Order: sequence, then structure tokens, then C-alpha cells
Amino acid sequence: MLPERKLLLPLAVYLLLALILMWPLLGKGYFITLDMQFGPNSFSDNTFPDFYGLSSNPYGANLPLRLALDAVSRFIGMDLVEKALLFSILFLCGASMHLSLPEELGDSRYFAGLLYMLNPFVFVRFLAGHWSLLLSYAFWPMALMSFIGFLDNPSRKGSLVKTALLCALASVSSHGILLLLSAFACVFIVRLALSPDKRALLGRTLLLGGAVLLLNMFWIVPSLLLFSSTYSPAPASAYLSDFGSSGGGIPLPLALLSMHGFWRGGFTYTKDVFLPWQAFFIAIAAIAYAGLLVLLRRNDPLALSLPIIFMLAFLLALGSASPLAGLFSMFGDSFPLYFIFRDTQKFVGLMCLVYSLLGAYGANHALQMLKGRASAVGLCLLLSIILISNFGFFGFLGQARLTQYPDDWMKAEGMMSKDTSQTNILVLPLHSYMEFRWVNSSSGTIGNPAPDFFSKPVIAASAIETSDIYSDSATPQTGYLASLFPKRKELNNTAELLLPLDARYIIVMMDQDDSLDWVYLLYNKPGVELLFKGDTIMLFRNDLARGMFFGSTDPGRGNFSGPGNPGATGGYSPDVSYEAVTPAYYRVSATASPYVVYAGQYLGSFAYSGSAVWPWHGIGSAFQPAAPGVFENRLFYLSLSLFLLSWAAGFCLLSGSGARAAPGVAIASAAIFLLSINGIITLPMMGALLVLSAVIALALRYRLSLHRLSPRTS
Repeated sequence: MLPERKLLLPLAVYLLLALILMWPLLGKGYFITLDMQFGPNSFSDNTFPDFYGLSSNPYGANLPLRLALDAVSRFIGMDLVEKALLFSILFLCGASMHLSLPEELGDSRYFAGLLYMLNPFVFVRFLAGHWSLLLSYAFWPMALMSFIGFLDNPSRKGSLVKTALLCALASVSSHGILLLLSAFACVFIVRLALSPDKRALLGRTLLLGGAVLLLNMFWIVPSLLLFSSTYSPAPASAYLSDFGSSGGGIPLPLALLSMHGFWRGGFTYTKDVFLPWQAFFIAIAAIAYAGLLVLLRRNDPLALSLPIIFMLAFLLALGSASPLAGLFSMFGDSFPLYFIFRDTQKFVGLMCLVYSLLGAYGANHALQMLKGRASAVGLCLLLSIILISNFGFFGFLGQARLTQYPDDWMKAEGMMSKDTSQTNILVLPLHSYMEFRWVNSSSGTIGNPAPDFFSKPVIAASAIETSDIYSDSATPQTGYLASLFPKRKELNNTAELLLPLDARYIIVMMDQDDSLDWVYLLYNKPGVELLFKGDTIMLFRNDLARGMFFGSTDPGRGNFSGPGNPGATGGYSPDVSYEAVTPAYYRVSATASPYVVYAGQYLGSFAYSGSAVWPWHGIGSAFQPAAPGVFENRLFYLSLSLFLLSWAAGFCLLSGSGARAAPGVAIASAAIFLLSINGIITLPMMGALLVLSAVIALALRYRLSLHRLSPRTS
């Protein structure tokens, strides 16, 4: 078989399988579920505060992907973008595992690819909407096998570059890259112990670590700098209680070993409708065990490192039931592991990785004992074990459903989009997760989809409201609103009180039990107008809110109790004019007011030139005007510089040009920096540049490869 055919056949198999799996989602509408809410504005300009240094993004290096999807969404509908993303994830899970394995394993790689693609971990994470974790998971096999190749020959530059780039792709999820790096650590420790030249291996591995860190600096540094102003972690015991792995009706160890154990109930697995599932799981485990024996006979270092990865993942996935929990308790109730990963079942992904890798060797050993047609029959039987025991993927047992947004949401968006003012939308009630009767989802409670639907920036609650954790985030806006809520019936100056939020529009979702309580805050209040009442929402307008800045006679150095008093006034005036160069840079001028208040939902590191800035009642930033003035978030310059540095490093590594391309890349980066801080390069343009640079880098690498393969002439 030609090399091209060897590559094309498995790609075609996994493409077809991914298409079959996606069949229930190929109609019109969005797949909206627990933690995935797509809508027509999922990647609008308002959804990139992390790009401008306005907020942290501890969830990983997904900014380049989101920028690229933003550019693509300008040409195709966002519903198609969502489906293409989910399709790619399913395809990559199978193809990545298959293509990362040695060719000597032959058709047994299909067993590994199918198992890695079709298992309960992927099933429930797909239905829960954890797309970034699954996308990272899809790159794990290629990254791990590339790292093993690097350890085999650490002096080879190509292995280092390939591993660094694959780690950058896996960094689309911070949880995903941390899980991958834990697997790397297990493999590395074994190799270091066996290596005759430990110093050289350690030095080259540190160089690889530096390259991976460089490619991820743009999200790590801002996340660390803004962490304390964004998050307020709950005790470790609370995360174990609310997000610890769950057996779901079977013993927890068995649930985890069989790749189940997701903390949240309400999902129907194949095991719930297929009584002999345990026999099929035993068969898969037996094949993986046979693969371990094969590696042991070969004296392959993987025979040591893969079981270590598996046992470590299993023990961590057990959560409070793990022997390690007692060890972690020595660090007190603030041990960060449980906050970082939140739910412990994520570690099961590493167990799936080990099952699949060992399964390939075990399946290959079984097929080698068969000849001719018997081998083909044996392969079919092996693949049928996975397909039958995971048949729920085909249709997702009716749990993968499409949702159409209600007509009143579309009508409200049409009304607000005609307003060209730069204002926010306040969405009430203050719940991050809610049930909506119009959402066609099997998961019940879902995250608030308003930020993905409406074109203006949305202020919404971030509290998770689980049994032991009300919130682990620090958002002054929701705290301010919560202070107003008890006084909602007495207040008569709601319009003024909402000015610090820059919320010209307020939406009350009428699906919730406490919706009418929030209506009291708005209905028949001076300056607040009811624009529209639909079946699922009520739309109000604050006629006093006109932009991100307003004047005030109140310096606002008090706390929430000051502006929340019934009838209190801050001496508000609309005599402030400003120019928004970027969301992180404003030119402001005031004609009369002694104080100017920045009414935005991202305080960040905003500073005013020539004057001190303090939180206006803990909500916005107040400063004395000095017209004309500059109000800027200086963290943007750092975050943009780090982003361009990672981009430049990625281009040089991907193109293979190295230092030769450095001068040109540096000039291009400097130009992009200057154009970006002056608002000339927009976010869709940035996404398009990312896509274009990737294409150019791949073309340069292909040209370089052809040059190296061409015969030398005398």
C-alpha cells in the first residue's frame, strides 16, 4: 500500500465515523447544553476581554482559536462554526490516536483510535459541552508519542519543535495541558532513571519546557496578575463535595475504571440501557492488559510509565475516597489542586489514553496469532467490542438536541442593535446556571446563553450556586446588584443606581422563580422604560445610561451602602464626552462634573493620566477630570506583547525557518502591535492574520521539506 493510501484510509474512516456521530446535530439550530452555549454572537468583539487585558483567562490558550473562529464566522453562520468545531473534535480524537501509533501495529491502531474516540469519558464530556477539554484531549496521543520520540533522541531539533507545537495545541484547555504534562512527567521520570546521560536529557527537556512556556505566556501571565481580582477560591473540601467523581449507581472504583464517574447526574450512558456492558469492559481491559505484557516482554520503558500514569490518574480521580486525599489534607483546606481542576473525573481522560495505547499493542498481539481471513474476522470482532459497548454514541441516546432561540430574544436583539451607543446589557436574575423551558437540552440546567446571543456586552452573574459553593469568583457588579435587591420595592432612583454598570438595557428572564422579584427593581421607576414584554423575557431601557463615562459630584469612596439608600443621589450628569480608541484606551473630557466615573464591567488595571483612581463605591473607577485626559488599561500592552511574542515563536517553529525568519517576524509583530493599540486592526482582522500566518508557515515548512528531499546537484 502506498504511503498516501496508508494515511488517507484511516482519515476517511474517522471522518465518516465523526459525520455519523454528528448526524443528530446537522439540522438547523444550536447545540446548547450544560457548559456550552453557542449563539449568533459567540465570538463577537464583546467576547474578547482577555485579549485587551480586561480579564483573566485561566482556561487555557484558546484565544488564537477563538480569534480564528471569529474571522470564519464572518463568512458562515455561527451554528455551522459550532458544528464544525464539534465534528473536528470527534474526528481528531480517533485520527490522532491512530496516526500517533507506530505503523508496525497495523490495523490494531483502529482499535486504539475507536476506543479513544468512543468511550464514556468522551460521551459525557461531549454532552456536557466541554469542547475545549475534549479538543486538548484529542491532541494528547500525538503530543505524548512525540515527547517519547524526543526522549529517544533529545538532540534532534525536529522532535523538540514538534512536541512544543503539539503541546501548544493541547493548551487550548488549561486543564488539558496540565493533565498532559502530568503524563509527560511520569514518562520523563522513568526515562531519566534509565538514561545513561541524565544531564543531557534533563537539559534538553528543560529547553523543551521553556519553548512550551514561551508559547503559553500570553494567557499564563495575565491570569496570574489578575487572579486575585477575579477569583476567590472556596475550600478544597467544598470542591470535593460538589464536584468529586460519582459512581452513578455503581461502585466508584468500577465507575472510574470503566471510564465513567462524571460528577453530575442526569445523563444516560450506554451502560444504563445495555445490561452486559461490564463483560465488554472486561474484554477491553483484558486487551489492554495483554498490551502491557507485550511491552514488558520488549523491555519497553512504556511498560513502566503507562501503568504509573494510569494509577496516578485513578487515585486522583477518586477524590475524597483516594488515599492521596489524606496526604493533600496536610496542606489544609486551601489545597489548590481541587480548585484548579474543579471536578476530579477529568483525570479519567488519562486512563482512556492508557487504555487505548495498551489496547493497540494487545490487539496487535491477538491479530498476529491469526492468519488470512481469520485476521480480518478477528479485527472486526475487536472493533465490534468498542462499537457495541458504546453504541449510545450513535444518536447519543436522544440527548444531543438542537435548540432554536425564541422569537422574543430575536425581537429584543433587533431593538437593541439599532442603538449605536456603547453600553452593556444587564441580565437578571443573578444566576449563572438556570433552566429554560425553551432550551431543547437533556442536561436541564445550563449556563446563561445571553452573552452568546446578544450583540452588546452582557453583564451576568458568575456564581455557580452549588450545594457547598455559592461563588468562587470576585465580581463587584453582581455584589452591587445583590446589595440593591433587598431594597427593590423602596427604591425610586433605579435608573441612577444602575449608571455605574453602564447598563442601558436590562433583560429579565421570566423562566425563573425569582424573576418577578427583580421586576420590582425596574417596573414603573423614573427613567426606566419597559420596551418589550415577550413570552420568555422582559426588556427595559435605562434612559439615563448613555455610555461608559458619566459625571458625578460624588467621589464614591464609600461601599455599596452609599448609593443603595432609597432616594440617594450621586449628582449624576451626562456632561462627559469620550472617544473609544480600543476597549482598553479612552480619551475622556468633562465640562463641569468634578468627578468622572468609568461605568464598565471590567475594572482591570485602568488608570487615569495625572490623577489617582479609586473604585467608585467598589463598582467603577472615579477620578478627577482633566480635559482632555486618557483612561487606559496598561495591562493591555503587556498582554498584547506576550500574545505577539508567542505568535512569533509559534510561526518560527511551525515554518522551520527558525532564526532566519526572526527579523521579518519581529518587524511584522511591531507593526501589528502599533496598529492594534490604535484600534486599526480589529479582532476579525487579527483572526484572519492568524489563519494566514499558519498557512504561510505550513507552506514554508513544506517548501523546506521538498528542498531537503531534493537530490543534490554537483
